[in-house]
Amino acid sequence: MHAQHVDPEEAVRIFQDVRAKKAIGVHWGTFELTDEPLDEPPRRLAEAVRKAGLPADAFSVLKHGEMIQLDTPGSSTAAVGRGRGRAVRDREA
Repeated sequence: MHAQHVDPEEAVRIFQDVRAKKAIGVHWGTFELTDEPLDEPPRRLAEAVRKAGLPADAFSVLKHGEMIQLDTPGSSTAAVGRGRGRAVRDREA
């Protein structure tokens, strides 16, 4: 799966490489595909963020079913709806 995914430590390196200001950790804990506990990726990510000296809020990790709304001026994404269970979709530019 490494060809399609990055581990928490790689996610932090990518964050630094692209000089991101914020990131969202997704696609974790849905399927039991490895021997690691399902809640290990967020813990490893928090540790990697700390070791890299990044602010604790540099990464957000969503719980299953949790949503956030993106309201960044000039962004090409916008949240659709405001209820639980509604999707966040890309808006065509």
